[in-house]
Amino acid sequence: MQSLKKSFLTAVVFLGSFSSYFANAEEQSSAYSLEYRLQQLANETEDKARLERLFALYWDWRMAENPDEATFFGYPGLDDQWPDLSPDAIRHRAAWITQFLQMLDSISQQHLVDEDRISYDIFKYILEDDAQETRFQNHYFLVNQMFGIHLNIAHLFELMPYRTTQDYENAITRLEGLPFLFQQVTERLQQGLEAGITPPRIAIRQVPQQIANQMTEDPLASPYLLGFTHFPDSIDATLQDDLKTKAIYIYQVGVLPALEQFYTFIKDTYLPNCRKTTAFSDLPNGPEWYAHKVKSYTTTNLTPEEIHALGLKEVARIQQAMFNLMEEADFKGSFEEFLHFLKTDPQFFFSNREDLLQSYQTLTRHIETKLPLLFAKLPKLPFEVVPIPTYSEESQIAAYYCQGSVAYQRPGYFFINTSYPELRPKWEMEPLALHEAVPGHHLQISIAQELQGLPEFRKNAPFTAYIEGWGLYSEGLGKELGLYRDPYSKFGRLTYEMLRAIRLVVDTGMHAMGWSREQAIDYFKQYVSMSDHEIVTEVDRYLVMPAQALAYKVGELKTLEMRAWATQMLGDRFDVRAFHDVWLKHGTLTLDLAEQQVRQWVEETLNSK
Repeated sequence: MQSLKKSFLTAVVFLGSFSSYFANAEEQSSAYSLEYRLQQLANETEDKARLERLFALYWDWRMAENPDEATFFGYPGLDDQWPDLSPDAIRHRAAWITQFLQMLDSISQQHLVDEDRISYDIFKYILEDDAQETRFQNHYFLVNQMFGIHLNIAHLFELMPYRTTQDYENAITRLEGLPFLFQQVTERLQQGLEAGITPPRIAIRQVPQQIANQMTEDPLASPYLLGFTHFPDSIDATLQDDLKTKAIYIYQVGVLPALEQFYTFIKDTYLPNCRKTTAFSDLPNGPEWYAHKVKSYTTTNLTPEEIHALGLKEVARIQQAMFNLMEEADFKGSFEEFLHFLKTDPQFFFSNREDLLQSYQTLTRHIETKLPLLFAKLPKLPFEVVPIPTYSEESQIAAYYCQGSVAYQRPGYFFINTSYPELRPKWEMEPLALHEAVPGHHLQISIAQELQGLPEFRKNAPFTAYIEGWGLYSEGLGKELGLYRDPYSKFGRLTYEMLRAIRLVVDTGMHAMGWSREQAIDYFKQYVSMSDHEIVTEVDRYLVMPAQALAYKVGELKTLEMRAWATQMLGDRFDVRAFHDVWLKHGTLTLDLAEQQVRQWVEETLNSK
């Protein structure tokens, strides 16, 4: 899963904060500068030039609003700031989106060709989607067990650059701003309680403990101060001590008290008063809100009911494939007994965290050596396989990916949940590695980041169906890469495909069709050999990320559809490496735009000699 995966604070709060944490004269000047640049665009007469300047302005504005996201992408100059979560800032963002849309609509598409036309279409889609989103109250959803702001802050400090004295000064300034940020978060959460807009209480039950895990008695054991445990040799030893001493002092007198106060609020006020219901449709404007999320995450016009029916069809198809694999494995018992066997036999599990992590590291490096079989273009940015932080592992899924930064030369990270190694089956390793690392998220996202000549927003477009659809499609490439050699690893691949099909059923079931959380858990248990802990974690994820899980299967099916169509149309002229190049070379797209590129490629290939 990537887009825990595209940003940290902004995964929760890409909400609308024009100024960052300190509303000083410099930031007001920045606001004036952006407004002035937008006015100047109106004086530009050439459409292509106006469009390019609008793209650049938008990216600068988005980074100014979201300095945490700026750090994530490697955008310079904002590593010392936080987003502003005030109501005024949220209203500001909605107004800016309207201005961007008006300016875009004033630009004629008549003379735009190739990538410029694609950029126009993508930009319009993003802005219209954001404009729709401002009708709802997402700014109340700042805390959950998956990517809550308490987790994202810690992760951001871990990913910040620590190379120069200024980098450490930036981290210190961010530490100084944390009490105010926690105050703003608390205010928004309190308003959410009053408005009846909260995550389900059952799903976020572990959040207080996650916060408590970060309140370390030793400041240097805090994830917020990780960067101060090591310094580059280029920084003088005396200065190192001064920076470390200052960071420790700020943590002790400012950050820790604020974190303790936030913990108390979450434990004693917020959690007890969060809603007892689970369906997103139970919220104010819930059905309309959920329908928007379905469209946003899938980039289609499919209704929840249509997706539910698609899920039921896919579950039945995949289960039949599972029955066939039981025969291949020569297993004589029932399907339920086979699932039990896969969940309990010691041959399928690890005895310790270290072996689990090392096995993933070895597997991903092996897959890397096979990639040229299917890809002509590979990314330059490396990735690392690392454990999920212990302060959040209890409520996290089996694995996820965090993209790197070309600008900061920060590698991508394939995070592995090493808790309970005795419950992490070996047969799930290949599909997870293929999906989260290569040729899945790391390959696709890094290639997009490294594309030349595209505006920055194109390199970092947020279309989950394309991103996660590619990840799930990549799981299916395992056979072509020489993996899935025994019936158990093949069953592991089907288990993860089944997981994505089940998501279509239970996500829509819980949020649009009246299913309870218990019904969703029970439905899961019928079809997958996952542990009860993993199943509960999955279901609770859907409760706080409604509709996100629908994107995987929808995106994969479109990718497979276009590959099958291109294969049929081109026959002997079909080249899988060329197909993958076409699918990836434009960056992240909506599914309809991705389909257009494949159809254009096939037409050009047929017309060529």
